[in-house]
Amino acid sequence: MFETVETNRRAFLGLITTGTVSAIAFGKQPPNPELDLLLKKVFEATGGLETVKKGLICRRTGKGQMKAGEMDLEFKEDILTGGLDKFRFTLVLNNTTPITVGLLAENGWTSSGGGSAIPLPPERVREFRNEALVMHLATLAPLAEGKYPMKLLKLESVQGRDAIGVEILVPGQRPVIFHFDKGTMLMVKRTYQTLENGKPLLKEVYHREFADFAGLRLPTRETVLHNGKIYVDISEIKYTLYPRIDDSFFQKP
Repeated sequence: MFETVETNRRAFLGLITTGTVSAIAFGKQPPNPELDLLLKKVFEATGGLETVKKGLICRRTGKGQMKAGEMDLEFKEDILTGGLDKFRFTLVLNNTTPITVGLLAENGWTSSGGGSAIPLPPERVREFRNEALVMHLATLAPLAEGKYPMKLLKLESVQGRDAIGVEILVPGQRPVIFHFDKGTMLMVKRTYQTLENGKPLLKEVYHREFADFAGLRLPTRETVLHNGKIYVDISEIKYTLYPRIDDSFFQKP
């Protein structure tokens, strides 16, 4: 039971066309004016660049339904992120024993029902780190640092509306793609490939029903697809931002 739940949640967390590679002018890499303008509008729509940076340290809670084989399971989640390679989440399925997973740099661990924490094997840590990276990029703050080359994609329909795609190139990883609604400039979809028990998995995460949280416009509902099939629907998502957080929250107890 635990093995199935942990694998499902790991894959969940988380949760092309041609163009010219560039990075935005905020960083040190050569600018692309068209991409710079797009991201400037994205930051403004989301709450402004300085406010976006505050989203790096955040607690997120929500509830929803998850596919587990032929079953639909209700769940509650509590996710704490503290920047790249720092996250901790607790999952409660069908009001049963909570499962917690933590990651700090190259160290990962898990515990169930408040019991002793168990280290995760290296292959699972790598999978979690990939998920943590996508979550980190999805705050949008790293896109202003100029560390990741980016590519503008052609216009695409997302949830029935025109959306502009940006492909983010991460060394040693498959590209991550974000789509921004052409009208609102909010992120409405993120797409990436990851691994689940060593097997490739295509993940698409659709963002909907945006609301204001401490000046940030963030989605309160997400639908996650695995290899084109609906896997998770999350609703009533809420966010709390923090100015700082100690690494002890992510370390193995």
